[in-house]
Amino acid sequence: MPKKKTPPPLPEVGTVYLMTLPNGLYSTCRIVRHTDAEEAKQKGCPMALVAASAWNGAEIPDLNDSRIRDVLVLNHHFFTGSSALLWVDGSPPEEYRAIGILPSITEEIEEDDAGLSGWLWFGLQAFMQWRWEHEHEAVLREDAENEAQREAAQVDGAIRHRKYLAALTLKGLRRKRWFAHWRPYVSAALVKESRAILVETIDALIALGSEPTVRARIRILRACIYRFNVLDDQNNHFIATIEREDICEAFDEIVYACGLHECKDLADRWRDW
Repeated sequence: MPKKKTPPPLPEVGTVYLMTLPNGLYSTCRIVRHTDAEEAKQKGCPMALVAASAWNGAEIPDLNDSRIRDVLVLNHHFFTGSSALLWVDGSPPEEYRAIGILPSITEEIEEDDAGLSGWLWFGLQAFMQWRWEHEHEAVLREDAENEAQREAAQVDGAIRHRKYLAALTLKGLRRKRWFAHWRPYVSAALVKESRAILVETIDALIALGSEPTVRARIRILRACIYRFNVLDDQNNHFIATIEREDICEAFDEIVYACGLHECKDLADRWRDW
């Protein structure tokens, strides 16, 4: 049995790290405290509560500067005055340079805002907040341009997807190699059985002929999802997020190819996973 890996040691409480922002200015973050035994158990490993500071400047700061202890307050974009606090594990990245250790004092820090993420979040938030305060109009313009690009990409993607759907046929889908990327996380037997459910569903739809009734098609499609329900139940509920999304995507393509263009999210009506 392989040995359980020992997590890297957490930096000492009070350690201050210098972060170089993309605009060339400096900011800092510091270790506020470590998890106690119960907290570490709840979070899955020992972690450190880290705060980005309200200070930024062009020179390495004096640790006596009170702003080093002041926690950065975020109000850029969707933030509404939350503190730049996070629980992180392990050691900071190489680009974060330790510049000293603050003397321990009793602090009252509201920890309710603290989520879980990675070390690089602190530099990103310090930079984004600086820009929000000093380059606000430019940020708003960039956000508007990015949103316009996202909307254009969504429209383009929707057009391409409609063209893809319009070209689908049941016979063409029957040749598709479903779920190849599930291995090695899902057994070969389950991949094979999942493919078989789709192929047999397609065969049953083709067998209905050129003018099948809606009721007949719905009956076959419902049976397809019921078979996945049974397969999942009999195999320790192997259908997780990726498998669920893949099955639903494949099923929706079959629904479209069999002519039920107006039927949306049929799988959600019948699936248990």
